[in-house]
Amino acid sequence: MSALIDRMAAKAAQLTTGGVSASHDPAWAHKNRPCILVTPPVLDYARGTLDGTPEVTWRLIALANLAPGTLDAVEQLDALVEHLDTVVGITFSEPARYSIAAKEAPIAAYICQTTEYA
Repeated sequence: MSALIDRMAAKAAQLTTGGVSASHDPAWAHKNRPCILVTPPVLDYARGTLDGTPEVTWRLIALANLAPGTLDAVEQLDALVEHLDTVVGITFSEPARYSIAAKEAPIAAYICQTTEYA
């Protein structure tokens, strides 16, 4: 495995607590909703530390297993967003309809963000 995929897997493991599931594998996440999908991070070396450690911005996608546009989906996503904020302290959260695969219908989701120095 690559170092980036290892890093994504470690972030998913960190988020898999308290009955919430997380994965860096989109196919797994699609079949195991509600859950959190860890996507490849943005690595910003210009905003990193003096020793060359990049600033790492994670996009963490909270995925519902209920129909988009329903209050039940919002409630399910709210619990996932609260979990993310408790575990990693998110800095941004936006409602969305997320498509994991081109042939799949969009899923009710929240795109969340957190930044750290790795």
